[in-house]
Amino acid sequence: MFEFTYGTGWLICFLWGVYSLIMDVVASHNVAAKNMKKLGKYYALGGKGYTELEPTGWLGWIVTEFISLVLFPLLSWVGVAINLVYTAIQYQKRSGMPERVKEYLWKIKNIPMSEEQLYVAGFQVEGISEEAVRRRVKEAWANMADVDEFDAELRKPGVHGFLAHIGITDEDIAKARRSRRYEDGLDAEDEDDE
Repeated sequence: MFEFTYGTGWLICFLWGVYSLIMDVVASHNVAAKNMKKLGKYYALGGKGYTELEPTGWLGWIVTEFISLVLFPLLSWVGVAINLVYTAIQYQKRSGMPERVKEYLWKIKNIPMSEEQLYVAGFQVEGISEEAVRRRVKEAWANMADVDEFDAELRKPGVHGFLAHIGITDEDIAKARRSRRYEDGLDAEDEDDE
């Protein structure tokens, strides 16, 4: 017979913590993590999701796992209740998503995609056509202030491949860069020196 003792609550909470530890490690190496890395986002261990900062240390993860594996089990059934409430909140957040967002997230989690495919899928979720994207990209680049800003945009993960996908060639990029350099007062000799 099942009893609601302190030891039973401790065991359930501890096993829940072990499960979340295993899922955290798996999530940091799965298809979704690889896809998100192509977009310049990294999985933050400790259940914090994705961030633009590359993980540098283990301290946050160790603290999270300490709470999950030591503190919550010490709370016994209160720890179980906290985990249940957290899980219910996460489920509620997912259930309210539109279908197109759920489909996009499913693709990211299950299908290895190239950078271009990730960007195109993202725009499709937003309901933006590829032609509208081309127009917006060209307008944005026409309004960029200087060469450094232009180059910074090009260095972002996935941007170069995405531009090729929507028909902006390396020649177009070189022409735009030369145009920016000319507008900024840099001559052709400076460009050759770099």
